[in-house]
Amino acid sequence: GATIHKGDGATTVFAINFVFRDANQIEVILRDDATGEETTLTPTSNYTITGGGGSAGSVKMRVAPAQGKTIIIRERAKSAAAAAGATGLAAPMVQIGIAAAAAVVVIGALLWFFAFTPDETPVTPQATTLTQYNPAKDDLVEGNKDAPIVMIEYASLGCPHCAEFAEHELPQIKTNYIDKGLVFLIMRRYPHTPPSMGATLVASCLPIEEQKDFMDVLFRTQALWAFDQKYEENLVTVARRAGMTREKAEQCMKNDALFASIRADQEVASKELGITGIPTFFVNGRKVGPGPYREFEQLFESILTQLNHPGAKPKAAAPAPTTPAPAGATSPAPSTTPESSTAPATPPAGETAQPPASPQTPPTTPPESDTTAPQN
Repeated sequence: GATIHKGDGATTVFAINFVFRDANQIEVILRDDATGEETTLTPTSNYTITGGGGSAGSVKMRVAPAQGKTIIIRERAKSAAAAAGATGLAAPMVQIGIAAAAAVVVIGALLWFFAFTPDETPVTPQATTLTQYNPAKDDLVEGNKDAPIVMIEYASLGCPHCAEFAEHELPQIKTNYIDKGLVFLIMRRYPHTPPSMGATLVASCLPIEEQKDFMDVLFRTQALWAFDQKYEENLVTVARRAGMTREKAEQCMKNDALFASIRADQEVASKELGITGIPTFFVNGRKVGPGPYREFEQLFESILTQLNHPGAKPKAAAPAPTTPAPAGATSPAPSTTPESSTAPATPPAGETAQPPASPQTPPTTPPESDTTAPQN
């Protein structure tokens, strides 16, 4: 993968923090857009490279390239041609945003993450075959595994759309479908930024039964850690508030074996399932993007109807059938006296008879049982 930053002639101050695990794997190039000529950059006062040999490090740049020039940070194994045609967001490329004049943009990126970095745009619903229905040992699950609907969520702890789903849509889905045995939810990790990966590493260190509560804490505190260069220290602070020690949190973020396992899962999900945005859901094999609760409700009810399974929403009561009168039968003449009225009694001698009370006008609203409206 490669990170591209094109000079626009307006941005004068620019900052990027590019983090990598192996200094031997990256190179920093300045390309002339007109001629295609590339020059390998060496550290100057404008940018620095930390780390060496096979160690981790970072590239820090402070001055934007001039108009007509492009900065490329890429793996050494990748060809220059692969980076030359990069425009916008096209896998495996990631376009880095450009600030307004005299503004500073601070962007974190991980080289090992580029090939699988999704955007956060909704996914167009489409039919797909999902082979990973069975939850893996690291998946978080909720509900009855024999439910008629299996819903798999791929999400990132640093993704705002994922946090919105966890706060607004998921509680309603849980109450109306998961808790009623209609939906089995499998939650899978798909961190999309360095802070998201750090948060995932910390959460994954906890016992499986404690992870969901801690994930909820991380979603609620995104503003404290998900968009900051100092995310590691901020994550430690959040973890300590949740009862984890500093030593434990720091150890988790340096767990290379766990890191490799998460990356392997992402690679499978990206290649086999075509995940390009987060959150992404698979509902009985159908790939769908995020949406309001009512859209999930409509999808669930449609599936349950197709399966002839009672849904969560009450159905409208069918009108009572009417029995036709036998042929030749005549209806009795309607009584002129309401059934509930009685003939006035003869008043005792000496009393004046009072006129009968006028019968109440029958209600114009049909009986409730005849017009049961569908429940929303």
